[in-house]
Amino acid sequence: MTKIIEQGADAPNHLLEGVQELARIVGSTIGSKGQNVVMIDKIGNPVITNDGVTIANDIHFKDPFMELGADIVRQAANKTNSVAGDGTTTTTILASVISEYYIKRLGDVNGVDLKKEIDELSDSACSLIKKMSTSVRSNSKIREIATISSQDKNIGVVIADIFKELGDQAKVIVEKGGDKPISSSIIKGLQFETGIIDPVFLNKDTNRLELQNSEFMIIQGKVEKPDEIFDFVKELSKEENQKSLVIFAEDFSQDFIKVCAINHANKVFSIIPIRFPLYGYARQELINQVEKMIDCGSNTYPMAKITSGKIQKLIIDQNKTTFIHDNPEMENSPGLGVINVNLSTDIQTTEKILRIEDAINATKAAIRGGVLPGGGVALRDTGLFPLSAPYMKILENAGIEHKDDLPLGVGINTDTGEQCNMIKEGVIDPTIVVLEAIKNACSIAGVLVTTYAAIVNEEKAK
Repeated sequence: MTKIIEQGADAPNHLLEGVQELARIVGSTIGSKGQNVVMIDKIGNPVITNDGVTIANDIHFKDPFMELGADIVRQAANKTNSVAGDGTTTTTILASVISEYYIKRLGDVNGVDLKKEIDELSDSACSLIKKMSTSVRSNSKIREIATISSQDKNIGVVIADIFKELGDQAKVIVEKGGDKPISSSIIKGLQFETGIIDPVFLNKDTNRLELQNSEFMIIQGKVEKPDEIFDFVKELSKEENQKSLVIFAEDFSQDFIKVCAINHANKVFSIIPIRFPLYGYARQELINQVEKMIDCGSNTYPMAKITSGKIQKLIIDQNKTTFIHDNPEMENSPGLGVINVNLSTDIQTTEKILRIEDAINATKAAIRGGVLPGGGVALRDTGLFPLSAPYMKILENAGIEHKDDLPLGVGINTDTGEQCNMIKEGVIDPTIVVLEAIKNACSIAGVLVTTYAAIVNEEKAK
């Protein structure tokens, strides 16, 4: 296939155009006065959201070089989201401004030397941010974090109450339904941080897989070949209304995963592989929890001794797996927080679910790593240009003029336009989110300044 190649200064500058355009759109949503973006989902329905990662993943450009630049940002923003659960908008804004600043210096300074400067910027900024961080201990702080992230006081209260009931390691899922706009409950269940192996298994509308009363197997070790469980699957597929088997194992061969994906896509009997996270004793403890939670039996197959049984309800997305059950014998099993959302329209409900999920992730990140003055103030207070960009964008979205020489930790209340101490006002950001945003944004800038050539397929340029 014929390729189109851009070399020299044209390459990083053309890629930067995609980065900047993506940042303009995503950046319009940041802050309490940020605006929404209306998109079309995979089945043609409108979606209204201000969720940075959702918007970034839906933006694509006709220009292949701009698309390539935007895709680099998407990968970094998604990394921030996967590690910290939030911060995609901040990552995107920082990536655009930092990249522009250093790319302008190309020609006068070698790209490799510029990358060293960018790495030093990242290290210095992260060191300063860590010194500003304070730990999260009180339920009131948890409520503040959840409220800020969701932009809804009621949601902040609901999330804080769940963490108060279940503790700092609370697992929470968000679902459509319920008899109120927002309701919550504590149910029996278990969740661990390993999601689906291949997106082909996910429902395209909900971006997750839900199974009721599915058979499952726990296999010690790695599953290499499909024929290792062929006899079990053959018998299982004969059962009425039994269309799937979930297999939990330490790992699976690529050949096994490929066969499972093809069968599922072709609507043949579905075998869904899920890796157990953790190692050694910790993994065995998790397996023991699952076995105790669900009615299981031990069966001997040619390949190994396998635990099997039925799962009452299983929810799997890209990042986590959730078991739900009501086994009366499991009174002391782990609890799950459930938040139900039932608004007037599907559009409102979907948008609210995204906000709540962001708030839950931000809350977990804050508990894990502490908090900082929010609203971009902590980044501004590093004194390192151009890290003040998110703070300036928040003011711009609110129509507020920037004021110089504000004290450390002091920002502008975007509702009143008055100065305020961000921590005292409860405007805070999780430290982990800010650190990940800095590191990933600087990583993008480092890639762009060291790019000599960009190559795309010719057909994509037509």
